Amino acid sequence: MKIDIITPSLTRSSGGVGKVVVDVYSNIAKRNPDTIIELNSLNYEDESLYHANDDLRNLSSKIYNAIPPKRLGFSPRLVKNAFSQESSLVHLHGIWMATTLYGNIAKSTNRTPTIISPHGMLDPWILSRGPLLKKALKFLYEKYSWNKANAFHALNTQEADAILKVLPDANIHIIPNGIDIPDINLYLQKDTVETTFITYLGRLHEKKNILGLIEAINNISQVEYDKSPFILNIAGWGDPEYEALVIDTIKRSKSERFNFVGPIFGNDKDSLLKNSDAFILPSFSEGLPLTILESWSYGVPVLMSRHCNLTDALENGIAIDTGTDVKDITKSISGFLNLSDREKSDLSRASYDYVKSKYNWETVCDQYMELYRMYGL
Repeated sequence: MKIDIITPSLTRSSGGVGKVVVDVYSNIAKRNPDTIIELNSLNYEDESLYHANDDLRNLSSKIYNAIPPKRLGFSPRLVKNAFSQESSLVHLHGIWMATTLYGNIAKSTNRTPTIISPHGMLDPWILSRGPLLKKALKFLYEKYSWNKANAFHALNTQEADAILKVLPDANIHIIPNGIDIPDINLYLQKDTVETTFITYLGRLHEKKNILGLIEAINNISQVEYDKSPFILNIAGWGDPEYEALVIDTIKRSKSERFNFVGPIFGNDKDSLLKNSDAFILPSFSEGLPLTILESWSYGVPVLMSRHCNLTDALENGIAIDTGTDVKDITKSISGFLNLSDREKSDLSRASYDYVKSKYNWETVCDQYMELYRMYGL
């Protein structure tokens, strides 16, 4: 049996979706050697690809050149190949780009079952951005795709609710992202240090509320800072203009409170997270942030907004709610700094136990395969 996976990007500029796709299907292929999986994506010059596991014979990648404009994501060769595809199922990861046409052609030509994973792209905040363009894309190819899809995949109940607001009759299956869980959590054995390191890691984008976070850090009083000194690591990449804005804002701030790391990957990224005392993401819009799961896997406490769609963690005291307002973000950071060492240790242990029980690969891969057997395998 063969599954075609279609996604606009497997690069580091994909906002996390590319890494999620590679991680998910590397793990599915490893656990299901009789299932052939092909990752189909676009490529642009000067972009670095996430690579699937080369040791897996049943997992391969095809990268197609796209023509400008990049925002459209159109590849004539990808579209042409859709007419001759012979897969049992097509799973589209991401919407609002011309890669959707692959699923539309497969559905209309060969009646191939299709599943759509929006990855947060039907979130109200996202829908409010560029509404005229989205209206045109919906008319051109998204409406057909949504109406003909056999199922939608949501990362959590919050995303399922967002999908239902747009498509009340959608058939939705909820499967979260997975994460590698270390057997030994060295973070839990760390000694108390004088300076607290708080980390933001991810795309540098306005939806992440980075400028609000910087303002909140500056709003913490000098008296409180002297009592509990801290540094905010800002690690990530994004549009050059927005990145320049972030750097300039830091320079005009209380710069001793900041460490701009820039792009960081692989072992360097893991080391940054492992050695952080907290992770923060006061985002306006998310699907299911992988960096939060990664932080928890190292026992790093998380401060996040409800838009990160992990409300059960907030409700059960696994994470601290930042909100999105600057005053609320400031209050949440102060609250964390004022926790006792014992309270921080308890939060660290609860974070690790939570992610280990809910987001391990065995559970996630079994849920994906159950979904695929239901519709195509």
